[in-house]
Amino acid sequence: MIMAEERSRPSADNVRLLGERAAVLARPLDAGSVQTASDIVVVRVGTDNIGLPSERVWGVFDDVKFVQVPGAPRWMAGLALVRGELVSVVHLTHWLGVPQVSESRTVVVLTDERGLLGVVVDEVLGFRDVQSDELSQELTSKTSGENLPITAVTKDLVSIVDVVGLFGDPQLILDNRGASRV
Repeated sequence: MIMAEERSRPSADNVRLLGERAAVLARPLDAGSVQTASDIVVVRVGTDNIGLPSERVWGVFDDVKFVQVPGAPRWMAGLALVRGELVSVVHLTHWLGVPQVSESRTVVVLTDERGLLGVVVDEVLGFRDVQSDELSQELTSKTSGENLPITAVTKDLVSIVDVVGLFGDPQLILDNRGASRV
């Protein structure tokens, strides 16, 4: 009679086979294999699909009420109180070089060591992982020559925003009259 605990012990051949499989699975990926390049929040701005690195997204908020700042540039939507934080809200269309056509109140708040910045988007399409083989070097090099805050473009034309570069744009610093210092 076979005891229950004896049946749960794998045979010597099975132990060897499981060990071989574990060794194969534990090997590091080679440089040519597909890896996740980043996790992004995909939004629509005008007719463009834009990817915002999820590690830089503080939150996504619908129907945000923002107060316009008198004398501010047209690209500045205003100031908003979000979760108790005063946030400058800008139209991302200005940095992407596309016309602003929507009066959306959906705001994605981005974070950086310098603070928070809200960007107006038309629609949040969802979250996704971007694999390294999805990135088009040809498309990325074309956009980088246009001084757009884009770090990469996927083959299905999602432009991934350089949030650090956006925060570092000197246009974001306004003087006491609301004019850009640049």
